[in-house]
Amino acid sequence: MIPEWFRRCLALGLTCVITLIGLPPAAIAQPQQAPPSATDVTPDPWPKTFKVGGATYTLYQPQLKSWNGRNLQVFAAASVLPAGAKEPVFGALDIAATTDVAKISRTVHLSSITVGKALFPSALAKNAEYQQGFQSMISNGRSTMSLDRLEAMLAIEGAQQKARAVPVKNDPPRFIISPSTAVLVPIDGAPVWRPVAGTKLERVINTRAFVLLDDATGRFYIHLFDGFVEAPAIAGPSRLRARSRRRPPRSPPRSPSPT
Repeated sequence: MIPEWFRRCLALGLTCVITLIGLPPAAIAQPQQAPPSATDVTPDPWPKTFKVGGATYTLYQPQLKSWNGRNLQVFAAASVLPAGAKEPVFGALDIAATTDVAKISRTVHLSSITVGKALFPSALAKNAEYQQGFQSMISNGRSTMSLDRLEAMLAIEGAQQKARAVPVKNDPPRFIISPSTAVLVPIDGAPVWRPVAGTKLERVINTRAFVLLDDATGRFYIHLFDGFVEAPAIAGPSRLRARSRRRPPRSPPRSPSPT
């Protein structure tokens, strides 16, 4: 028979050894928690359907609005097929719930689930009735979801908010319509004029077209095919210039090459 003093010394020695290797004494006695069974965590199939008073209520997968670790706000598309109807009525729901997270099983338990608002644009008179129907559907359904799914939804919402914060220039383009044959002369910004050496002409340098201004007459010229059109303003109206011996130069005169 082992003496009582020997048993106490042995227990004390084991406690010291466990403490030295960094494990608390209670760790030996704690059994490992088994993961929850598949029936304990909602598999979360979507959409969900429920019948109330002969009508078929369908709730589509909610989209996260906000979650602060306790209070959950989501919105979801929904439809109602009234009894005897061939086509459903579509709308949207605002849903709120209180959450309690079990981190070991990575499960979120939902409570106090309420449908705060229901909007069915094509059946506004039925909003209150449909809201109550979906409230009954949610109250009778499962009240758990995967923590991983909720965290993924939260990450997606954060990315979408970041994307919405990026300014986007959506100014509509300017449409130019001509009832007759026309040629578009694009200029990169406001016209930038430079004098043509040896003449009283100026040329626009920020366009690929050959656009001239005669300083003596204030008339504008644009080279088109084998001739010119002239106008009192750079924006027109333009007309075909009559052919003459003296025409605006095609390009600035070149300096004589050194010999």
